[in-house]
Amino acid sequence: MEIYGFLWENPARSSRNSSWEQLRRLKDISSLPWCVAGDFNSIFYIHEKMGGRDFDFNGMRNFRNVASDCLLTNFGYVGEMMIWNNGHEEDMNAERLDRVLYFVEWLGLFPFA
Repeated sequence: MEIYGFLWENPARSSRNSSWEQLRRLKDISSLPWCVAGDFNSIFYIHEKMGGRDFDFNGMRNFRNVASDCLLTNFGYVGEMMIWNNGHEEDMNAERLDRVLYFVEWLGLFPFA
């Protein structure tokens, strides 16, 4: 048995900690291999953001900390890195917000994922 999860993270920076805590609780209550995919509304690395408002170092750090605390690995990507943009040619804002995070054991069950 495995666990799959899908996440849509609130775009309000102040609301994200509750989702991070839910992921930590899931890790604490489940010994099954799991992965979570979705729109995290946070970036993992500084190069995943171009333009727009000031960079949120604390948000990136918190996102990476929860992944580390939950023993989750960033799946990476194929194709376009910036999968969201504001649609304005002038003053372009683009970010990589969608991703898959997984337990190493989960990938062992699904090596071709």
